[in-house]
Amino acid sequence: MRNRPVVLSLGGLYLGALLLIGLWPTHVDQKLDLAHRPPATWLVDLLGLSNAQAYDIGEFCANILLFVPLGMLIMALIPRVSWLQAVGAAGSLSILIELAQTLLRPDRTGDVRDVMANTLGAALGATLVVGRRQAAARFGSAERS
Repeated sequence: MRNRPVVLSLGGLYLGALLLIGLWPTHVDQKLDLAHRPPATWLVDLLGLSNAQAYDIGEFCANILLFVPLGMLIMALIPRVSWLQAVGAAGSLSILIELAQTLLRPDRTGDVRDVMANTLGAALGATLVVGRRQAAARFGSAERS
């Protein structure tokens, strides 16, 4: 990979931000009042949801998006790792973060739904890399980027 130093640097920044978010003393969205902002209000109106339901959906989606880069990074930085190994590693990190929140942060709550969403996000990220590799192999343009 030609851009390995750049990917490593960005990966380090991402992992630092991920751990900061995961181990922040309080819920990171505590003062944002996201339930009363678009797209949450849009979900409430469109689907007839309560604010709490819209918040739960938004939080689940945010957790998916938060871990997409991790799945991509693992696959990109460790070429021989399988898709399942990458997703398993990301899921394990998610479990560790949720356990740390439960045990070390009294104002945080570890949640199995967060682990599910995080693992789904990592699976999506790993799938994007696998798809890119397959497309490169199919069209004869070995990984040049």
